[in-house]
Amino acid sequence: MCDFCRIVNGEMDIDLVYQDELITAFLDYEPINEGHVLIVPNVHVGSLVDVPDEAIVRMMWLARKLIKRFEEIYRTDGYTLMNNGGSAGDLDHFHFHVFPRFEGDGFGWLDSGAEHDHSCRIVDLLREGL
Repeated sequence: MCDFCRIVNGEMDIDLVYQDELITAFLDYEPINEGHVLIVPNVHVGSLVDVPDEAIVRMMWLARKLIKRFEEIYRTDGYTLMNNGGSAGDLDHFHFHVFPRFEGDGFGWLDSGAEHDHSCRIVDLLREGL
């Protein structure tokens, strides 16, 4: 059983933020910024494409509520909502990171350096499958 499943089942000591029949949210033990929360579906799935629709909707609902709370509590400059999937993921249980952002907090995005023209060529292929 993975650590997130153990958390959902109450078998690990965490700082619980929210839990219902579909999702569980708790503080990240290695936060980017204070208030960094992980939101997980209560079922063990490794990818966004496998999360039940009702659970993903609930996860986004909670992310939005958390972002509003960050604004009230911290007077944030913004927020980050992120996930890495597949072999780029850090765990085999799908989850969102949601955390408050502040100007100059040092968290950033890395530019791949890919040419814009190259990226635009994929648009038709993406559209075909939607």
